[in-house]
Amino acid sequence: MQTFKLQVEDIIGRAITTDTDGLNDMLNSSAREITIILPKDVLLRNATAQSITSNSYDISNKRILNVSRDGYYATEIPYGQHGRVTDSGSIYFSDTTQKRDPVFYFKGKLLVIQPEPTASENGEVLKYDYPSSIAHGDTSISNFPSIAEYGVVLGAASKFMIKLSS
Repeated sequence: MQTFKLQVEDIIGRAITTDTDGLNDMLNSSAREITIILPKDVLLRNATAQSITSNSYDISNKRILNVSRDGYYATEIPYGQHGRVTDSGSIYFSDTTQKRDPVFYFKGKLLVIQPEPTASENGEVLKYDYPSSIAHGDTSISNFPSIAEYGVVLGAASKFMIKLSS
């Protein structure tokens, strides 16, 4: 298999000799763009599970595919509804006695599960980490669907062509 640099050079029809750092950036941004549009079922094969024992899990550079608490599927709610699940007077209150119906919401770059996970009833996030360390000399992307790698090459090649036309 050719390196990503050689594949891009084959597409654009010229050698890339000086801007290999730029090519690395283009490969990484293209991989992120591809990851955003890939269906969940494709990413699930390359996902990792993260156990959570307290709230406010940082989701920076991750695509969240599934959330559970103590083995029960958690339903996503809009951030504006989070007051309902934390208000003990609300019919939507999510406490530990109703653990079969957990919810989660996003608070900026944080994921919050209600009722709050504990050491004995932990939360679990099935996540896909966005690729961030692709180099032009690589021939594959670890934990990335191999069927989508050529899309990364095409994306980087198109970005490089735009750069050349400027």
